[in-house]
Amino acid sequence: ARERRDGRRGAGLLFYNADGNETGGLIFDSERRDSAVRAFGQLSLDRFESDQVVALRYIESPTDWEAGLQVAHHAKHSLAEWHATRDTIDQLPAQPARDSALRQLRRRFFQEGKWEIPRLFAGQRGTAAMLELRDVRGRERLRVIVDSLGAARLEFLDENAKVVRVISDK
Repeated sequence: ARERRDGRRGAGLLFYNADGNETGGLIFDSERRDSAVRAFGQLSLDRFESDQVVALRYIESPTDWEAGLQVAHHAKHSLAEWHATRDTIDQLPAQPARDSALRQLRRRFFQEGKWEIPRLFAGQRGTAAMLELRDVRGRERLRVIVDSLGAARLEFLDENAKVVRVISDK
């Protein structure tokens, strides 16, 4: 076990391989402020020298909640390369040079402004059970939904997240 003092909330376990690289984890946290609840729990598996590609997670906020399985894409070796490059950038003497290098780093590793590209979600969001499939850019393209009243529908989306076809049980 390792203790963290970096200001991040939550408790859990991180899993490491024989080389000392993180390979996944079990994390959780919850808090109640006034009558609002914020909570999460997650079991994740990491791609080799990268970040989580499979996660079983639960997230709750004052306005919504979800629980399910998420599969995401992370480029192979991206985490190791990110940290090595970030360590080099942190050594740059001048702030403008560091800022410029960080912008280039983000453009290189973030796709569509995201570190991870979600590809599949299967679970519950609010009162609906759903399956979502996304393309390689993380854009939602297909939804299978069973709402709180038991009505089922299949939604096809274009690259701009606009529903272009619906097949319903009604």
